Amino acid sequence: MTSDRLQRTALVCGGTRGLGLGIASAFSSEGLQVLCTSSSPPNGADGKTVFKLDFRDPYSIDGLIEGLQAMKLLPDIVVVNGPGPSPGYSDQVSAADWEDGFRILWGGPIRLVSMLLPAMKSRGWGRILWVTSVAAKSYMPGMAISTSLRSGLHGLVTTFSAEYAPFGITVNAIAPGYHLTDRLSKLGVPSSTLDTIPARRFGTAEEFGASAAFLASDRASYITGQVLVSDGGWSHGTAGR
Repeated sequence: MTSDRLQRTALVCGGTRGLGLGIASAFSSEGLQVLCTSSSPPNGADGKTVFKLDFRDPYSIDGLIEGLQAMKLLPDIVVVNGPGPSPGYSDQVSAADWEDGFRILWGGPIRLVSMLLPAMKSRGWGRILWVTSVAAKSYMPGMAISTSLRSGLHGLVTTFSAEYAPFGITVNAIAPGYHLTDRLSKLGVPSSTLDTIPARRFGTAEEFGASAAFLASDRASYITGQVLVSDGGWSHGTAGR
């Protein structure tokens, strides 16, 4: 680990719980200065600095940027991670659900990233990691909004990665499958789902965080425009055959 690596700052959206917390913890272990966001932040999360952020609210995003600028903490690494959209089949979700999904998956995140990219360009180094979903790679029942909107995000990752590679900035996505988080419980995923996962278990936030830490490192400087799937083989569709 190089000395300049120790001085780098990472902003982990939704970094106070679930997969975001797994990423934040992995970054801390790598020696990064970690800043987290939450829609309703506590006083702190394991010693990490926490800012309030709501992707649905443009003023919240602008306020975060202003706060980071005031503290001279514009990040070298940004992890775009937030709440999942409403579940349901295409005939079960409303127009309002689609619009809300677009705000939290597209509108807010793009506003945030676009405001942080100039500083990365000026430094000639940066990492953007987009947490998406394996639903964007393989059909997942009852996840119409996630599948549709997050599939488009992979196209955005391809576009950004090509446009910003000349500035030393990599842009990648990490697509989680079934991991042991609160959202897994809220979705009511049955235990029989394990039969569809070749690894025969759910993933952990710690494992997911380790993948993010690698992509954010200097070791991954030639990897960009990729979607790293973390699903124990679920998307291969081979379990039980």
